[in-house]
Amino acid sequence: MLAVAWRGGYTQAGRGATVILAGAALAVAWRTAPARVQRAGRSAPVLLLAGLAAFGALSAAWTVGAPADALRWALVLAALAALTAAAAALEPPRPHAAILLIVAVAAAAAGIAGAIAHADRIGLDICGSWRPAGPLEYPPALALLCVGALAPALAGALRPGRAQAAAFVVAAWLLAVTAGLSGSRLEVALAAAALAAVAAWMPAAGAAPAVACALVALGATLSALAVGGALGDDGAPALVAAGLCGPLTAGAWLAVRGRIGPRARRAPWLALVCVLGITAVAGSSADERVGGCAYAGLTHGRTGIWRAAVRTARERPLAGHGLESFLTASAAQQRRERAVPVQYAHDLPLEAWVELGVIGALLVLGLYVADARAVLRASRASAVLLGPAVLAFLAANLLDWPWHLAGCGVAWAIAVGGVLAARAYS
Repeated sequence: MLAVAWRGGYTQAGRGATVILAGAALAVAWRTAPARVQRAGRSAPVLLLAGLAAFGALSAAWTVGAPADALRWALVLAALAALTAAAAALEPPRPHAAILLIVAVAAAAAGIAGAIAHADRIGLDICGSWRPAGPLEYPPALALLCVGALAPALAGALRPGRAQAAAFVVAAWLLAVTAGLSGSRLEVALAAAALAAVAAWMPAAGAAPAVACALVALGATLSALAVGGALGDDGAPALVAAGLCGPLTAGAWLAVRGRIGPRARRAPWLALVCVLGITAVAGSSADERVGGCAYAGLTHGRTGIWRAAVRTARERPLAGHGLESFLTASAAQQRRERAVPVQYAHDLPLEAWVELGVIGALLVLGLYVADARAVLRASRASAVLLGPAVLAFLAANLLDWPWHLAGCGVAWAIAVGGVLAARAYS
């Protein structure tokens, strides 16, 4: 996942590498499993992504921004379509889940280390609190990557081997802690939703998945409480206390998993996961209110951005202003709402309307529907393992901008390819 390691795929060099490697992956997949690639290529998610890429490239002819920016981002969208089709050539869901887990654990470890060491870029000082950012250099994006890998980590915790199970529980704890320390209410809520989904629907006898999720949620909550928002500033005792929660969570899981009967009910443990998730979201909200930032209301100023975006979209409702032109197109309207205009709309369908008009907005909305439908039609194992990565990415782009980080997009494309392939194997 070079796109993740290369500054999250946000730079032009990282995006260029993503395009090249996606093309190579498609060529390899075509050579090894052409029928599966063709099947995926005819699916709605891939066709809609390809449609966005094609229409975005055409918009270079009328963009109010730089035509080169429109063409470059259109290539990235085409690369995501190609990678989705290539990922569908793998037999789901284990290879896809393994990729998501390995990349997320490595990025989370780098982010936590960066925040503790106060290292710029991989750790960020946000309103007086150091947050793990990892190679993505943006804490909510790192948290989103962790959310998508929670289900694979918890699935590994259900394996027979004690050492393996303990390692996977520690990985799940690390991912949950990283999401919790991101400072993003949205990502904390998505992490809680992912844990609840695994607790409720992970294919396994009895309450084992729900118990594992509850222990991970409890361990992550205790770690977050130990360090609070001052990661790296509370001294060694707080860091040691927070770090010990990982092995203690693994030890607790090893101690109880053999005692969970096949008829044990999941409901009480699922309720505990939900309570801990609500508590974590509330704690994240409270942390924001006492932080050093002057946040503009509950939405952090997003409502003003959205009002400006709607007014901008109405100026060219049909064809839009051109791909990757949101800042240029909406700057004047944004200045009516805020002192400094932002580059992205923090709402993907609305941004698509501004940049690509009604056609672009419909393509994006269609992509949401098609991806959700693919998750629902996949096998249960694939839906639980890969569905959170697919749906969390889409949900995050209703309030944030991870769409523009090619690293996040690559992880999402691999997960979408997995759920598309699951239909062929179900």
